[in-house]
Amino acid sequence: MTDIPDQPEWAHIIRVATLLPNQVEAIELVPDAPARQIIGRDLDLLSLRKLRFLGELSPLGDRGWLLKAKLGATISQACVVTGDPVPARIDVPVIRHFLPDDTEYEVGGETEMPADDSVEPLGETIDIGAIMLESLSLA
Repeated sequence: MTDIPDQPEWAHIIRVATLLPNQVEAIELVPDAPARQIIGRDLDLLSLRKLRFLGELSPLGDRGWLLKAKLGATISQACVVTGDPVPARIDVPVIRHFLPDDTEYEVGGETEMPADDSVEPLGETIDIGAIMLESLSLA
């Protein structure tokens, strides 16, 4: 759970300043039934019976962090043609590289998106719950 107000109950905020540079942080998020119901409704799923996000956050170089995890979910969504329930099992790896953003961008200037979509800017916090939901949505 998070100690930051106004966050959903499945948020799992990690303050980067509390991470030890030589230690791996175990990650395990298993939202309960009420949280899964809210998540399923937000993602327009008919049901979200199981959801688990398991992995680790480890140091990456001098100032970065690497999240390696596995998302597992059992869902049911409506067929776009008939509307009938279509069950599916999702098991996907999730990798994120959190790196300091040492580049200053000109306001209004053009910037290119990095070719590697697993790279994210490293801020003061990392919301593992938001990454779990994003990964589920994309899967």
